[in-house]
Amino acid sequence: MSSVPVKRGLTATLPIAKRTGPSLGRRQKSAAIGLGDKSDEAYSVQIQVGETSIPLDLDTGSSDLWSISTDCMTCSSSTAPKISTSSFNSSGLGIEFKYGNSFLPTSAAGVIVSGPVSIAGMQVQNQFLGAINFTNIAVIKTGLSGIFGAGFPFSSGILAKLLPKELPAQFTYPQVTDKIISVLPAQAPLLSRLVLDGQLAQPMFTITLQRETIEVGGNVGQLTIGQLPEGVSNDSLTWVPVRLYSEAQGGIPGPSNNPTERFPLRWEVAIDDIFLDGQKLPQPTLPAGTGYTALIDSASFCISMIPCPSNVFNAIYNAISTDSVHIDDVHATFSCSTPVNLTFIIGGKPFPVDPRDFLGQQVSPDSPPQCSTAGTVSIGDPPAPRGLFSWILGTVFMKSNLVAFYFGDLTNPAADPPRIGFLSTVPSNANAALLSDVQSASTDLNGFLSASSKCFISC
Repeated sequence: MSSVPVKRGLTATLPIAKRTGPSLGRRQKSAAIGLGDKSDEAYSVQIQVGETSIPLDLDTGSSDLWSISTDCMTCSSSTAPKISTSSFNSSGLGIEFKYGNSFLPTSAAGVIVSGPVSIAGMQVQNQFLGAINFTNIAVIKTGLSGIFGAGFPFSSGILAKLLPKELPAQFTYPQVTDKIISVLPAQAPLLSRLVLDGQLAQPMFTITLQRETIEVGGNVGQLTIGQLPEGVSNDSLTWVPVRLYSEAQGGIPGPSNNPTERFPLRWEVAIDDIFLDGQKLPQPTLPAGTGYTALIDSASFCISMIPCPSNVFNAIYNAISTDSVHIDDVHATFSCSTPVNLTFIIGGKPFPVDPRDFLGQQVSPDSPPQCSTAGTVSIGDPPAPRGLFSWILGTVFMKSNLVAFYFGDLTNPAADPPRIGFLSTVPSNANAALLSDVQSASTDLNGFLSASSKCFISC
C-alpha cells in the first residue's frame, strides 16, 4: 500500500500562481508547472482551453473544469480571460456547479461544451468543460477565469449530466456503473482522462504551496503531474488510503462483474487524532460507520471542521486564547507572537501546521500585536452521504506539507487503490521564525493577511 509503481512515461511540473480572494503524443509523460499565489488564498495554474490560455483555481475538492465565458452576465468587472462558447462544440446541456457550504453557498452556471484542452503540453481532444454565464464565486474577482477540479470522476457534475444520454430506457443500477466506466475515457475530467489514456508515467499528481504572507518562502509553489517532484523519494512520504464509498454511503454501486467494488468520491483520508498546543482535541460523536476523516482541499484557504459539541469548542478556544475578552461566537484572538501548534496525526505520523500559516489577520496594534483565527479556521457542514468527512484541510495545512495524490486504477480500485502521500515541510525552527517575523512586521500591517480574509469557527 505504501509504494507507487513506476513505469516509463510523461511527467510535467507546473508553477502554481496565488491570488487574493475572500474565500499529445502516445509516449507517457510527467510535467511540473508553477502555481501562482497572492496572499496565500487562491492558488492557480495556467491551462490552454481551445485557443485561450486561462488561469484557473486549482481545486482538489471538486472534479470539473470550467471557465467564465464571453456570455457571462455577472463577470463584467472581471479582468480574467474568458472563453467564447461559440468556438467550442455544444452538448446542448446546461450545468450548475455548487460550492461552499450551507453557511456560504456559491455557484457557477452555464452550458457544457467540449474542445481541445492542454496542460503542460499534454493535450486532450474533445474535453468536456463548463462555459459559465453566471457565477457569484469570489475567485473570479481575483483575476482567475474559473476552476480546475482535480478530484475523482465519480463526483463530476458534467459526467452526471452527460450520462443519461448513454443509458437505455430501462436499466439496473449496476448497469449505470458499467456505463460510467465505459464512458470515462471520453467524458472524465481532464486529469482522469490523462490517466485513463495512459499518457502519464504514474497516475498521480503532487502539490506544494508557497507562502506569500507573514514571511515569503516555504515550499516552491508547484503542481507536478505523473510523478513525485524531483528529489522526493516515494519512501519519504507517509501513504494512507483514500476512502472508498459504499452504495449505502452515497457511492456508486459496484459494476455487474464485481458487485462488491467500491469507488472513491473525494480526496478523503482517515485522521487518527488532532493536537492543539500539545493537548489532544476531543473527537466529535459521529454516527456509526461514519469514520473520522478529512478532505484535502486545495481550494479552501481555511481549516474547516464540522459543527461541534461544546467540549470540542471549549478545547479549541481555551488552547488558543485564555482571555475571555478575546473570545466571541465568531473567532478567537491571541498574541501574534505566541505560536499556535496545530498537529494532525495521519497514518500514525504527525503533520503540523506551521504557526506562521495559522496566523490570521492582525486585529490590533497592541504590544504584543493581537491576531485572529479569522482567515485560518472555519465551520463546515456535518457529515452527510457522499461527504462523510469531519474536517477540511485547506491551504493552511497544505502550505506546511507536500501532498501527493495517487489515482490508482480508476475503473478497478481494488486492483490498485487510490491513496495520498504526506511529507511535512515545517522547519524545526518554525516557532522562532514566527517570533522574528512578527517583530519585523509589527509596524507594517502588510506583513499579515488582509482584513478581507474571513474564516470563522463556531459551534
